[in-house]
Amino acid sequence: MRVKGSGTFGRPVQLWLRDVDFARLDRIAEKAGIKRSDLMRNLILVGLEEVETFDALGLVRFVRVMERMRDAIRGVLLDEPEKVSA
Repeated sequence: MRVKGSGTFGRPVQLWLRDVDFARLDRIAEKAGIKRSDLMRNLILVGLEEVETFDALGLVRFVRVMERMRDAIRGVLLDEPEKVSA
């Protein structure tokens, strides 16, 4: 017996997107000749595979470190602009 959520049918996912993003999805799905939901599923799966590859290479952790560095630098630049020399 097939049961929803068992992996045979998958599980529904609910998320919020802006109208402008729905329009982008619709435009691309129409060009590709697929349903919006199929495009969204494909995008999620491709993104997941990419992140898993980055993780295997140690890049996910590296990116997190770089984001923290960026945020720290922004803090200095925005909060104390007098400390930034030309």
